[in-house]
Amino acid sequence: ILLLSIAAAFYLLFTFLWNPDYGGQRDWDLFSLAALPTTLLLVTVAPRLLRDRYLAPAMAPLILVQVLHTAAWIYQNTLPWQWPG
Repeated sequence: ILLLSIAAAFYLLFTFLWNPDYGGQRDWDLFSLAALPTTLLLVTVAPRLLRDRYLAPAMAPLILVQVLHTAAWIYQNTLPWQWPG
């Protein structure tokens, strides 16, 4: 858990401190790596914090938000984009 916490914290810090050269929408590959340790940390910690009978209902909204976010991201990246300037 300590390793995942450190990895998630530093990746999230990187996300907030880095200045994207092409804009946040086009530098998604730099920022997407923060999801790996953060998701693994959630998967590791959530069962320990939530009781068994509350685990599934508590995880459903999180999964729904992830699905909506992914769908919005896919839609946004199918739109034509022009370089600013």
